Amino acid sequence: MTELNRVLEIIGKIAKISADGDYIYRGEPECYEKVTSTLYRQLTDLNLTHLDIEEVQQQEIEEAKRYTNETDDFKICMKIQHFGGKTNLIDFTEDYVIALFFAASGSPDKDGRIILQNKKGQIKDWIRQIKDRVPDSRPGVQKSIFVQPPKGFIPNELIKQEEIVIPKELKRSILDYIENEFKISYEKIYHDIYGFIGNQVNRWSAYSEFKKAEELQKSGDKTDHSVEKEKHYQKASEGYTNAINRLPSLAEPYYNRGLVKHQLGEVDHAIEDYNTAIKLLPQLAEVYYNRGLAYDERGEYKLAIQDCNTAIKIDPKDVNAYINRGIIHRENEEHDRAIDDFNKAMELKPDNAEIYNNLGITFGKKGEHNKAIDNFKKALELK
Repeated sequence: MTELNRVLEIIGKIAKISADGDYIYRGEPECYEKVTSTLYRQLTDLNLTHLDIEEVQQQEIEEAKRYTNETDDFKICMKIQHFGGKTNLIDFTEDYVIALFFAASGSPDKDGRIILQNKKGQIKDWIRQIKDRVPDSRPGVQKSIFVQPPKGFIPNELIKQEEIVIPKELKRSILDYIENEFKISYEKIYHDIYGFIGNQVNRWSAYSEFKKAEELQKSGDKTDHSVEKEKHYQKASEGYTNAINRLPSLAEPYYNRGLVKHQLGEVDHAIEDYNTAIKLLPQLAEVYYNRGLAYDERGEYKLAIQDCNTAIKIDPKDVNAYINRGIIHRENEEHDRAIDDFNKAMELKPDNAEIYNNLGITFGKKGEHNKAIDNFKKALELK
């Protein structure tokens, strides 16, 4: 089954469950133990769950009135929620596509979920509807509706009845699909200056994590000590994951994590990351030829060559694309084709020791030992 078919299957499940009722939806990037309000989590962190959460919320609303001319308690509570404050409101939406966005737009290494709740079911008395919702406001765009549970959480037995898991490997495909089909994206969902600020914070935090991980990866590349190398690569992989969690739309962390996973021998995981990087940035030649090497390790020669051909088409002057295609040809005993590729790479970069070394290996495999030795000598002269 293709990824698109799997995405459509999930949408079909949502439609089937909600067809016979009036439903609201909540998308979560992870399958958390509990569905809780931010105020409940705050009280839990402070060991204050013995307090009545509704009374605490009312105290917060009264305190907030000192900072606003608004007098309606629910509107005040909603604004606190909107700006990231602690309330006993739990966000839902009346649009399953928006719920899908939230389920797929974070924690790329973990399964997400869609929670469906019938408005006429057990939660009916907890629902807080927004009156006169402004269409181009954030609540309007997100088609927000709130659930205010009296204890600060929705019991798990209600959640588990109608819950659809979103597999982590489908998240990117879901985001692509709903953006293409429904024009739902981060910019659409958070279409205000506060959305930009939130994204700005995530963006710079992601860049910071990316740079730290890149330094760890370089340290791994430099060392010849296998244990140290693996240690650096593992930490680099974690750093790239942190960058991805902060900004899933950035292609480079996926690509670099793919390289690191490849070095660690996790070829299947490397290919998954290369796939995502290509979806995000399809004109990055280096992702294709490195995915080609990974395919070759899995014995998928045709896919490997196809990827290298694509890389060369994107950038005909990329030396590494020819080197990698040459290596793949050699691994599959296509020695003359490998030599052609290495010679092409040499035309582009005649002082590259790696090219001469690969030529030496290839001539050696052909039994042409004098040519092999000549190329090894040249490689040594250069490096």
